[in-house]
Amino acid sequence: MPDSLNRYLIVNADDFGISESISKGIIFSHTYGAVSSTTAITNGSYFEKGAELAKECPDLGIGVHLNLDEEVPVLPASEIPSIVNDTGRFYSRWEIIFRVLRGSASLNHIKAEWRAQIQRCLDMNIEPTHLDSHGHIYHLPRLQSLVGQLATEFKIRAVRRTTVKFGSLLKHPQSFLKASLLWGCGKLFDRQKDLTSLHHISSIGLEESGRVTYKILIQNIRSLQPGITEIMLHPGFTGEDNQPYRDWDYRWEAELQAVVDSRVLDELKSSKIVLVNHRQIQEI
Repeated sequence: MPDSLNRYLIVNADDFGISESISKGIIFSHTYGAVSSTTAITNGSYFEKGAELAKECPDLGIGVHLNLDEEVPVLPASEIPSIVNDTGRFYSRWEIIFRVLRGSASLNHIKAEWRAQIQRCLDMNIEPTHLDSHGHIYHLPRLQSLVGQLATEFKIRAVRRTTVKFGSLLKHPQSFLKASLLWGCGKLFDRQKDLTSLHHISSIGLEESGRVTYKILIQNIRSLQPGITEIMLHPGFTGEDNQPYRDWDYRWEAELQAVVDSRVLDELKSSKIVLVNHRQIQEI
């Protein structure tokens, strides 16, 4: 286990594989900046090409960004009818959340699709370092055990545990509902028996999601406590292929500039932060 007195930081870039612009931006952010880890949307349109690029980055940890509300699923719609709409795509986020909560989304269908998403990573000769999920959806109580079961099945030892900083919500009140739900679900997440054998990596950045600046990164670095912390980011290049995701209101290229900023890199060095990925944490 890591030395409890040291401060270890995982800088994780979400959404690898969803578009060429985002995927290449993540590679750039790793090569020239502080990004040490990414999670792949393996049903994304650029995942296969992105996976080939990532093979040139041996120090970039790659996990799976389990997805239930974006793009076309890996499995045929006929095999998972309760989690896709009439067009064969996933339901929107709030639609799938409501379907999960009221039980009309089959847990067997969700587990089968998530298993296929993890397998697609392995099919590209990438061994996943960890699991997290698009929109933090696996924090829903009915889905938590599925994550633990799949992690055990695929011998994946780490999962993201999204944490909430309510103080920062004063600056970002639009995140209050999501943060409140995640805070409540997180209490159950910590006690979920199928997850107890896994590393729960506390992840910050929810409130500023898609809008992180170099100043916010430096503030987060200076406030790190001993142990392991993950900062989740969404860096990328600006491109027309990001248009389907414009409703997210993410500032991909601004986050890219923040994470490669020399002031951030200098702060990491002067603060003696150990920059790692999820696999390296397990090997320390």
